[in-house]
Amino acid sequence: DPSLPHPYGASLILGGCNPNDGNVELYKIHQNGYVETVFDSLVELGETRFGKPIIEKFLDLNNLNQYDTKKVLEVVLMGMENTVYHNLAVGFPIDCEIISPTENQYFRMKEDHPFVANLKHLLHEKERNS
Repeated sequence: DPSLPHPYGASLILGGCNPNDGNVELYKIHQNGYVETVFDSLVELGETRFGKPIIEKFLDLNNLNQYDTKKVLEVVLMGMENTVYHNLAVGFPIDCEIISPTENQYFRMKEDHPFVANLKHLLHEKERNS
């Protein structure tokens, strides 16, 4: 938006779990300031044609509690890698932050990151075996 004082913008997903009742609340916050409540298990901003099918193929979205964080992150990042591969408008770096009651982890993956090469291998391996 040219009327903003800087040329940068971001959309993000904000969520959390109330430790007293276990209810999870998720919100999509768009760069124009619009906030929407999310009721789906799968939340993605922007491109959904290439990443979402990968996620739905390898995770049961109606029962995400059965997976550990590492497994979910691996599959979500495979979906992101698939999106990057098929859509030239999407690219690296990929910023990721995992926030839990006990720890916070942040990392930035660039295209030459060893984990990205492993993601490509996992994606092709899982597609071949399914």
